[in-house]
Amino acid sequence: MKTNLLTFAATILILEPCQASNSFFDESTNAGPKITEINKTWCGLSSITIPADQWRDVETLYLGSNKLTNIPVGLSELPKLKQVYLENNQLRSVDDAAVQQFRRISTLHLQGNKMHRVSKTIGDLNDLKELNLAFNELTSLPAETAQLEKSLSTLNLMGNPLMKHGEKGALGWEDLQKIFGNKFLFNPPKKSLHKSAELHLASENGQSQDEHLTRPLAA
Repeated sequence: MKTNLLTFAATILILEPCQASNSFFDESTNAGPKITEINKTWCGLSSITIPADQWRDVETLYLGSNKLTNIPVGLSELPKLKQVYLENNQLRSVDDAAVQQFRRISTLHLQGNKMHRVSKTIGDLNDLKELNLAFNELTSLPAETAQLEKSLSTLNLMGNPLMKHGEKGALGWEDLQKIFGNKFLFNPPKKSLHKSAELHLASENGQSQDEHLTRPLAA
């Protein structure tokens, strides 16, 4: 019995060096295949041009483990793009222009880069649900990050040298912990945890913080 491939959606995995993609036949228009996923991981890319006309149906883009120093321009022209993976590159910041590329993104992985700054416009990404900034060089996040409290389900900052409290209104790890609660992933320095535990114990014993910190240790 002869089967018409255009009567159902068939997923196809196209495997070419550094050009793997997932495609499907569009039953509604009988026009296929449509590319929904692009994987260019481990391709040695230092830059990439986004072919918006060819990738208009792409929902997931993997660009991890390359040599990218800038967020690719053109991501905002992909209307269906929801997940972007840019981990383990050489990105140094998420500036205003970069944030514009992520307007419709729900999952953004930027871990393992060299980022030391995130633009305050990060708070405008209302569709963002998962933000991974682990293992970068961030010491704080802008105060506007708090605007993502309702939309974010995960904020990962593991492995960053975060200050306890940011400067000039920026958010340190303790600030972020209060805002995001269990959605915030970070291991505070052991020294900070030890000191907090001591202060908590002193408070329970009715001692002031100053009294506890200056009280000599028993021999």
